[in-house]
Amino acid sequence: MLWTERILKYDHTNKIGNQGDLIKHLTLTVAISRMAETKHAFTYLDVHSGRARYDLSDSGEWGQGIGKFAGHCAENAQLPEDLAYFYDVQSLNRVNRERKYWGSSRIVLNVLLDQGLTDIRMILCDTDSAVCRDLKEHYQDRLLVAIHCMDGYRKAYDTGGVDLVLIDPPDISAHYTEFTALMGHCLARGQSFISWNSLHGNSIQQGMSSKCLSISRWADESGISSFSVRWKKGWSRQMCGCQVLFSVPGAGRVADACGDLVKLMGWSTVES
Repeated sequence: MLWTERILKYDHTNKIGNQGDLIKHLTLTVAISRMAETKHAFTYLDVHSGRARYDLSDSGEWGQGIGKFAGHCAENAQLPEDLAYFYDVQSLNRVNRERKYWGSSRIVLNVLLDQGLTDIRMILCDTDSAVCRDLKEHYQDRLLVAIHCMDGYRKAYDTGGVDLVLIDPPDISAHYTEFTALMGHCLARGQSFISWNSLHGNSIQQGMSSKCLSISRWADESGISSFSVRWKKGWSRQMCGCQVLFSVPGAGRVADACGDLVKLMGWSTVES
């Protein structure tokens, strides 16, 4: 079955702001803040955008992600620089009180605006028509934000002049072929990208799954920076951590920021 025939409805509402989002959004914030230092204009493409803003429910997973992070930050006067910047630029001091949190596209826009860029082009893709309507409403006053209710993989292949591509599939098992192929394509043409995927255990629950392991090893063999983190003890077939790969300028600083986050949250890193 072709991906274009396999349009998945994926509701991210309950998972928004969870531990995986925290890693992904810190990575985006640090990478883009560094990239913006040498640019006057910026073009961003999101393969699976999701909504621009979310209401956080009482039962959502955000309490163990951004909610917990915000609490640690409020209690810690000596945060590492990039963690403090992420906390400030995304207004996380208000998240536990207001129960509002940005999606990835707005996370990116907040950083670019804070860095003083005004020539900002955003290409946001999602196959869910309700999400696309939400994006169009949120960005209706920004003329250089293009919303495409379509296959974001295909759009990434067809679009040039992009400074950063975010590849964030809702289901790594269903998207594995398209996900890995697009990363390879970006690498081959020197395209900066950040990818995120959930981390799962293998069938005997003694290590990461074969798909996650192959992604990690591909990153090592290709010289791509990667960071794997686990926030649950042991392994399971359910998500127990995440991997982020980043082929961006200043990748070492991104990795350091992820390491600082792991220490702050009491998580553990994972070796391939």
